Amino acid sequence: NIDRITQEVYSNFCDWRTEKMGKEMSASGQANHNAALNMIFDYAIERGYMLRTQRPVLKNTGSTGARRPDFSEKEIDRLFDHMLTWAKAPMASPNSPTRGHPQFPRAARLDYDVSGWMIKRAAASLSL
Repeated sequence: NIDRITQEVYSNFCDWRTEKMGKEMSASGQANHNAALNMIFDYAIERGYMLRTQRPVLKNTGSTGARRPDFSEKEIDRLFDHMLTWAKAPMASPNSPTRGHPQFPRAARLDYDVSGWMIKRAAASLSL
């Protein structure tokens, strides 16, 4: 029964979770767990399965993650140059099974272009 989840039971759960993972969860991970538990407790209180005073206080003892470093100007220039080369490179040969992207197969068609010509052609064919 949900009304039997006391502060002690919650603390034991946190200890068990840390032991199971082999390390303390990040603050973000604990926040996600706590959000899910809060939704469950809200539901239980709404339905009368537990009293508001029985709700345990959820703690977040995780450390915040370190910010990822920025790209240097040199790295940005290298990425930009590579993207230009990559964008101009032809896709796999027309007979290749890897031609195009499986979710966007039309992007690999020879008559596909980014100028909007195909959209205009499709729109024109719809107007009768």
